[in-house]
Amino acid sequence: MDSGVRIFNVEPLMEKGHLDAEQVGSVGLVEMLHRSNLLAIVGGGSHPKFPDASGAPQNLGGFPNSLTDLPKPGGHPESGLSPTPFWRGPRYWGSPSEPP
Repeated sequence: MDSGVRIFNVEPLMEKGHLDAEQVGSVGLVEMLHRSNLLAIVGGGSHPKFPDASGAPQNLGGFPNSLTDLPKPGGHPESGLSPTPFWRGPRYWGSPSEPP
């Protein structure tokens, strides 16, 4: 694709983000990690910015990059955030029967 990359949500149908050709060049393959903001982009086509043999990870922003970036229980004292109920550490991710 020579015009960049566009990411869509299906329900409701709307564009969630885009990376123009100036940012990523022409693209041969794009793969999203589950429903996260992490994309693996492989160059290809007529004007690749990255060689075919190397991937270029991109972060669309707005979401944590990894589990270590999630706020810990109690929030950060300077952020004014309340405790985050979804973070329970690594064992929580494998135990859906555990209450949130």
